Amino acid sequence: MGRLVCGHSYHVLCIKQWLSQKNTCPVCKTAVSKN
Repeated sequence: MGRLVCGHSYHVLCIKQWLSQKNTCPVCKTAVSKN
């Protein structure tokens, strides 16, 4: 599992795929840095 700065957790491969196209949390839309 991977956790974003907002606290939401996701399967690592799923969130990597999401973040390759968007830089926000899928649930709360908090901005996520790309590092």
